[in-house]
Amino acid sequence: HHIPALNRDPRAAVAVVVDADPVRRTLVTDTFHLPTADDFHDAISTQHLDGLLIATPHSAHAPLAVAALRAGIPVLVEKPLTLSSGDAQILADLVDRTGVPLMVGYTAQFTEAARLACEWVQHEIGALHQVIVEFSSRAGARYSQTDPADASSAYSAANGSGQATTQLSHAFGAITSATDRAFTEVAAFTANRGAAVDIDDVVAFRLEGGATGTAASTGTLPAGLPMRHQVRYIGAEGIVEHDLLWSTARMDGLDGRIRAHRPTHIEPPYAAAAPVTAFLSLLEGAGGNPAPVRPAAAAVAAIEALLRSAHTGRAEPVPTITH
Repeated sequence: HHIPALNRDPRAAVAVVVDADPVRRTLVTDTFHLPTADDFHDAISTQHLDGLLIATPHSAHAPLAVAALRAGIPVLVEKPLTLSSGDAQILADLVDRTGVPLMVGYTAQFTEAARLACEWVQHEIGALHQVIVEFSSRAGARYSQTDPADASSAYSAANGSGQATTQLSHAFGAITSATDRAFTEVAAFTANRGAAVDIDDVVAFRLEGGATGTAASTGTLPAGLPMRHQVRYIGAEGIVEHDLLWSTARMDGLDGRIRAHRPTHIEPPYAAAAPVTAFLSLLEGAGGNPAPVRPAAAAVAAIEALLRSAHTGRAEPVPTITH
């Protein structure tokens, strides 16, 4: 999504696309006619960049983002922010210390539906009691068909792929953003179905403040069956439903009143270009940051604990991202 979005926006000029893989560099040159390079550190030190977009396999997010922030370059990094809570803490601290912006590419958070879900959950439905997630997708085929040791693939075990990090992280990022709360404890089962990484995840969790929740996520959907990326927030005075895939939001209140939002007929339901658009506005000083570092870091910590719980067979505490 990102290169086409940058090319369409008159505010942006792509200085260089850096990739260690020569096949992908050739693809970028042939498809987009953009300059390429293979040395990231040389590029950030010589190109006089206004911003950096990181869309690499998960395992490369942390070191690239750290280098960019230390060089004073604002970053838009794909989700998940990192693979470990330790790296997420480093990035959160760097943003605090340097003041250099970091935005995370949780596409569903760059929508009016996400903004309303956040407002309603925090201000309209009273005490939050429970959160329920369904996140079903077709990503499992990609994990199963990828060599687990393939260092160039975003879907390999070597690069930290799997349903939790690649898919369920969307929903966990939405939860930490909408509730402004971190996860504190998780208990999880996962199934690999013959792959080297998790393809099915089932999770029970607790949030700060005591709200409980469940999440079920599978990557096994065959073509032709509808995907669902939905989060439901149950409060003492109302219920909020947020559909991340179709960018809709609905709130039901105790008085019977219903508030709802859906994209207009001229808006794409899945706003693939929205992170780039928001990042360019942030660089101009004309917009905020719908997906900042700390909620994303809290989501990383929850995914880390989920995978640890599936391995140990016990409920596990979620590492705290400190301020």
